[in-house]
Amino acid sequence: MAMNIAPGSLRHFALEKWRNFDSQLWSQIIKEAKETKKEKPKVEIYGYDKDVTALDISSKNAINAGVGNFINFDYKDFFTSEDNQSGLFLIMNPPYGERLESNEDMLAFYKQLGDTFKNHYKGSSAWVLSANIEALKNLGLRSSKKIKLFNGPLECRLECFEMYEGSKKKKN
Repeated sequence: MAMNIAPGSLRHFALEKWRNFDSQLWSQIIKEAKETKKEKPKVEIYGYDKDVTALDISSKNAINAGVGNFINFDYKDFFTSEDNQSGLFLIMNPPYGERLESNEDMLAFYKQLGDTFKNHYKGSSAWVLSANIEALKNLGLRSSKKIKLFNGPLECRLECFEMYEGSKKKKN
């Protein structure tokens, strides 16, 4: 999005094999999409994970998407964040139950996630995608936006959490 790259513009679609497919119109659409692509995003983008394999996969996917040169990937544990990381726009897809041993581990993980947001990211907003609705409640934060969507067959929520200095009542 930061580079205004049209979704799917780097791949082929089944519609290109249809009998009534208009290749001239399709070529024009692709040309227009490429013309609106930005050379470089106006924002700095970082991708962190404490799993080296996940970082490697993310880096390869970014290269395949044509944005590999604009994302800074680094091995980092979110829970050891530095203080006062304000003004950030965080997006995360934490585990929803596949990688953690038990539901107690999952709820503790989400509580730690919420505590880290509150203590280290005041003045930032965090979007969290999860299929574990109960775990989302354990963040200990009230979401300002909730979007229901699917990640494959899993019904998920994409929720936005705004971190404030003090309480929201004082901010308003």
